[in-house]
Parts: sequence; C-alpha cells; structure tokens
Amino acid sequence: MLLLRISVIQIMVIYFTQLIQSHYLITARSPLGYNDRPIIGIVAQEASYHLRNVYNNAYSSYIAASYVKYIESAGARVVPIRLGRHESYYEDIMSKVNGVLFPGGSTNFTTRNGFFDTVGKIYSKLFKHAPKNIIDILKNQSVTANFHKLCVTMKKLKEVNLSNTYHVLSVNYDDNGLRYISTMEHFNMPFYATQFHPEKNSFEWATRLRGIPHSKNAIRVGQYFANFFVDEARKNFHTFVSKEEESSTLIYNYPITYTGPTRSSFEQCYLFIDN
Repeated sequence: MLLLRISVIQIMVIYFTQLIQSHYLITARSPLGYNDRPIIGIVAQEASYHLRNVYNNAYSSYIAASYVKYIESAGARVVPIRLGRHESYYEDIMSKVNGVLFPGGSTNFTTRNGFFDTVGKIYSKLFKHAPKNIIDILKNQSVTANFHKLCVTMKKLKEVNLSNTYHVLSVNYDDNGLRYISTMEHFNMPFYATQFHPEKNSFEWATRLRGIPHSKNAIRVGQYFANFFVDEARKNFHTFVSKEEESSTLIYNYPITYTGPTRSSFEQCYLFIDN
C-alpha cells in the first residue's frame, strides 16, 4: 500500500507528496485537538486488463471496496480521488481531505507470508505505541498478505537516495531468501508505507488467491494499521467548504459492483468512467 504501483501512480505519489507537505505543515500545528470526522482520499487505480475485458472497456479506473471498508472500520469516511483530472482538482481535494491512501499491488509474490523481522521499531511512530501482542503476532505468525510483483530492498532505497528520508521499520523475506522492506515511514512527515495488504485480511475472500490470512490475530493486526492511519489523519483539520460539497464528494455517491464472480482479485469494486 502507498508507494508501489507503476506509471500514473508513481507520478501522483511525487505530486501528492509535495501537496501533502505544504498542507500538513499548516494543519499539524492546530491547537484544536483531534478531528472526530476525518475524511480520507483514496487514489483510484487504472483498470486492469481483466476488469476492462469483463466489462467491455466500460470503465477506465477503480477502487477496491476493501480499501474503503478498511478505512471506514477505523472511523473515517472516504472520498475517491479520480484519475486524469486537471491539476487544480488535486490541489483542491488535498486542501479538504485529512489523509490520502495510495493503493498498490499487482500479483502474487513468492513470499513466506508475513513474518516480520523488526529493524527500527523502537524509534518509529508507526509501532511506537503498538501493543506487545501485535508486535509478537507480526514477528511470529503469518498474518500479512503479499500481492506484489516487485519489491523495495534496503540497497535500492539507498541507491535512489531515500535511505536518509525514510526510516525502515521492518523487513520480510521471499521464498528465495531475498530481504525486502515491509514497512517504512518518513523521518519528518506523516508518510507511512506497507509492502503488504492489511486491508485484505478482513475484506477479501477469493479462495483461488493463496496467502490472505483470516485468523483472529490477522484481523487484529490489520485493524491496528487501519486505526493508526486514521488516528494520524485526525490530527488534520481540513474541511470541505460546505456540508453539501462534502456529501456530494463522498464515496457513498458511487455504486459498488460485486466483482468476485468474474474471478477478480477483489470481491467488490467501485468502477469509474474517466473523461
């Protein structure tokens, strides 16, 4: 989640990073306490070949409903951030939402599924207040879903000059013993990245996909990440101009489609037509 996707999403991550920095630095100093009505923007993704084929190219982008449910389970509402819009659209939406989630993932990755090797937990924001049982579960049980074709290693992070910008918190190992980053966070800004899918544990049920854990502890771990993310967004007090504007922008305005029977990786999706 967050940093891994290709082409359009990579460009948008860079662009949104600049916007988030400018907007967050203003709101982080707010003396108002915590926002009890947080709204999270979820960036849409280009429709896969499968979705385009199944729906005869009727839709060009989508958001997996599991991401929406995941955010809602932690007490926030969701606004879709659509693709292919003018720059002013993204500047406007970033001034109104309290956080942004960048989906990711591509296909199965040959991994040992979810045993964390903690690297920087003691210094991190993401795990600083994590209950001991959550850390123990992550270190000793297979509770993370890994669905990615590529990975980021410590070496690659250093090669692109990000090792002094992002703090690596944990690593995983693939079936060939390759050590790759599984969680990291920005040293100064509220940017967090997981190279696994905590939202799938509770909300994706495709039996043909191996590696989605549904155990009680897997659910607990997934919920921990959701709660942390939304709690960080509660520190932001961006708002829409009016209740009417807010209501017209929420994900509730879009139909949800049961895509599971089409052999999609997702049980349900929000499907969009982009101009």
